[in-house]
Amino acid sequence: MNNQDKIINNTEGIFLVDAGAGTGKTFTLVKRYLNILESGAKPKDILLVTFTVKAANEMKTRLHTEAHRNNLFKKISYRDFVDAPITTFHAFCSKVLKKYGRSAPVFLGIKDTVSPNFRLIEESNYEEKLFAKFYNQFVKRSKKEYADIVKSFGGDSDELFKIINKLSSKGVFPGKKIFLDEDLNRLKGDYEKFSKEFDTANAEEIGSRQAVQNELYKSFKEKLDKNVYINPPAMEEIFEGKCVNYEMKDKIFLDDTQDKTIKFVNEVYYSYIEYLLKRNMLNFNFMVMFAYLLLKNDENVRANNKFDFIMVDEFQDTDEIQFKLIMLLANQNKSGSANLCCVGDWKQGIYGFRNATIENIISFEEKINQYRNQLNHDTLRVNYSTENIERIVLNINYRSSKQILDASWHTLSCKGTKDEELNYEEIKELFPAALTPAKDFKGATEIKFYETDDKKLEINLILQKINELVTEEKYFVSEFDENGKLNSKRKIEYKDICVLSRDKKFGLELQREALKRNIPMNYEGGLEIFSTKHGILILAWLKLLLYKNDVSSWVPILESEGFTHNEITKIIKGDSGKDIDEPKDKYKFDCIQLDASLIHFLEELKKKKNISVQVEAVLKRYKLTDEIGNRLISIIQNLMDTDFLSLNDLVKVIEDSSKAEYNIELMNTDNSVSVMTIHKAKGLEFTVIIAANCNQSIFPSYKGSNDVIVFDDICGLRNKKIFGEQNGYKYVFNNWKSDLALAVTKQSNHDEERRLLYVASTRAKQYLYFTASKPSQFFTELAELNEIKSVNDFSYQKEFSLLIDVNDVKNSTEETMTLLQIETFEEEIEHSGRKSSIEEIKFLHQAKRLASGVNILAELEKESDVLKQMIMNFDEFLFEHKKNAHRIKIDAEYFSNGLNSFIEYIFHYDDKIIAAAIAFDDEHITKQSKKLFFQKEFIGKHFKTKNVHGKIFNPVTGEVTEI
Repeated sequence: MNNQDKIINNTEGIFLVDAGAGTGKTFTLVKRYLNILESGAKPKDILLVTFTVKAANEMKTRLHTEAHRNNLFKKISYRDFVDAPITTFHAFCSKVLKKYGRSAPVFLGIKDTVSPNFRLIEESNYEEKLFAKFYNQFVKRSKKEYADIVKSFGGDSDELFKIINKLSSKGVFPGKKIFLDEDLNRLKGDYEKFSKEFDTANAEEIGSRQAVQNELYKSFKEKLDKNVYINPPAMEEIFEGKCVNYEMKDKIFLDDTQDKTIKFVNEVYYSYIEYLLKRNMLNFNFMVMFAYLLLKNDENVRANNKFDFIMVDEFQDTDEIQFKLIMLLANQNKSGSANLCCVGDWKQGIYGFRNATIENIISFEEKINQYRNQLNHDTLRVNYSTENIERIVLNINYRSSKQILDASWHTLSCKGTKDEELNYEEIKELFPAALTPAKDFKGATEIKFYETDDKKLEINLILQKINELVTEEKYFVSEFDENGKLNSKRKIEYKDICVLSRDKKFGLELQREALKRNIPMNYEGGLEIFSTKHGILILAWLKLLLYKNDVSSWVPILESEGFTHNEITKIIKGDSGKDIDEPKDKYKFDCIQLDASLIHFLEELKKKKNISVQVEAVLKRYKLTDEIGNRLISIIQNLMDTDFLSLNDLVKVIEDSSKAEYNIELMNTDNSVSVMTIHKAKGLEFTVIIAANCNQSIFPSYKGSNDVIVFDDICGLRNKKIFGEQNGYKYVFNNWKSDLALAVTKQSNHDEERRLLYVASTRAKQYLYFTASKPSQFFTELAELNEIKSVNDFSYQKEFSLLIDVNDVKNSTEETMTLLQIETFEEEIEHSGRKSSIEEIKFLHQAKRLASGVNILAELEKESDVLKQMIMNFDEFLFEHKKNAHRIKIDAEYFSNGLNSFIEYIFHYDDKIIAAAIAFDDEHITKQSKKLFFQKEFIGKHFKTKNVHGKIFNPVTGEVTEI
């Protein structure tokens, strides 16, 4: 019997299934579920929990299909299947609360009730704003008692918002006056464990000849040198020889500021729960919290929600309270244990930032017994034994080639830094060998590492590689039959390729370049949606509803209405012909002088009382009623529903949310390359994976925690800042006790980064590529461990192709280009082989932004007259050429014979094309003319039906030279 069959056929007892990537865990869970039904159980007796609605729906669909195939509907009604508890944690908790939860807050000493129709806050961006509003009110009420602590945060409510979510996920809940005793003890820390950690870290280290500074000494010394503390001990008191003085152990653990910090957090935490309940709202964490409190404290609720069989998918993503909640739901079986099957892969535990507890799966046996003792500390809640647990490993991979599986095995042994020390024995114990491939790809597989000199070249390389993959016959998709036998192959399509990056910005830049080259590419992830053209115009009109003469709002509106830079300047400043520098002649802008249609539209907006209707009207005016517009309408409606009732509040929230990210797909073509973050790719698979941007400081990420208030199980809850006075100065100092205590328990943050590298590698079936411009330790180590030499001279050009505008891409629109937002161009220190002055550099930068539709008016106010004049000259040139052109390209790139070059501006007309370049003096014009002459020839070969003209524009004089 193989391990899959072992899991399917053994349904009695507690099992932890270590299901490696692509090892068929979903298939196994479905078969196990059906086997339980065949044994006589009903769907209502089986709880199957996973983490996403999509995963739950897919699981239910597969179960329905298999049940129909196995004729189970003859035994069990279809209705029973529809109502089967195959669900997410959050959906299950919501159901419990709506049925039993009215009195749940009483377990925290709160009189308010949970209404069955409570509103769930689903967007974290909304809640951050809501919490900030609550926190400001809280501070006003209690500013005297907690004034010093509030000052230590610097007014940043995000710190408290994060710590409340973390405590909630760990099952640490507030009390009316202070945390309950068991939680209070956790928040003060575990001195016994701290003492062991301190002694281990402070052990004497002997060098080649004598004792050397140990790691704790180095860590303390670094912090003392770098940070500003109030009344720290003297160096001779802290250190003893090459170690830390052992008397420091108690001094740094016992922090006299901790009690007040704990009391402050309790009061904020408790008050925020009350704040939401009064508004009939809950967030995800509080919904799970109240369901857990009901199940823990109400025996009847617990009895009515017991299950004979429980299966948990993606168990590595659970937090502490979710594990405990599952334990409360399990019935005791006839052998005195429980029928609990937890399936996951510790190697794919990548959600530590969401407070997932990786120890739940790595130390399963220890944790289940620890949680049982905690749940039973005052009364018997978990009546079944947790002693006999069987671990089963699924290690046969049905997705990837042997080469890719071997490479992925090495990912967990890659150092994050050259000096990082890894516990290779522990890694080998947890993951002793690479997964075994079930499919033989007959050599149709490849792993390569590519290096370039900079980011632009890396992006260029990736796009060239994509072209090679979909063009060359040597690359193909191997297709297998149901028995895993290779039976056919087909050409690679765009949809078979996925580009992964550790951060979002790289993916957006890549997509922008891909669209220029007519490579269809979907970006899947979060975007700064309020920074799009849609968001900018909505904000502008909403601000005008508050104050109709707001100049900053009229500028983007006038630009969208087709006014030139010169025209807008005249409208804003007035066209009286007088010297506007004289105070008596200063023009006071009045919108009444604008086009009557604009004023009429503003008046019509005022008549619409519903803000969502007003927003929709703005989007319709500018033909922006696409998925982006629809998403913005829903976001704004949700903002209004979550207590932001006034227009003034809404405007402020939108202004503060310009960098907030919301999930949305930019394109929706069926056959397109996918680009996403590694986190987003978890659970997916592609024939080709390009793990891009494996660069220093990016992957692995070196972003440390800058949180002011922190919590860990050893040091407890601590504030790393103190507001105090020293030498007559009041200042926010670092808390030396917290800094040094946390240095004792500090662990490498690269473990989760290594798991991200594993996830990225195991998404690939046949082809796996890594790219970097400044190779990180991960990139170089993984290449070395796989004995693969990186390629630094890759190039692929099939034939000449002019990179066309985004509007030519299928299913794309002008608004999509706005959404991508042509980002700030890097300042050029050279322009066509010529050193540029600062003014010229600024001009090149601002001119491209102006041509892209960016409002630069406000920025020019502080600039020199020389730069202003050059921009004015260019604006006139731009207006003259744009008014009849149906498209303008900025920095158009083309390829020919393996070379690539840029044409600064291309204007497309019905009957001709104008290629324009910038030059600042006669010598520069000569150089640009030679370059443009050849560029014209290449463009002419591509657009054979149109005449191609070349123009050199001198922004200093405003003159144009024909080529």
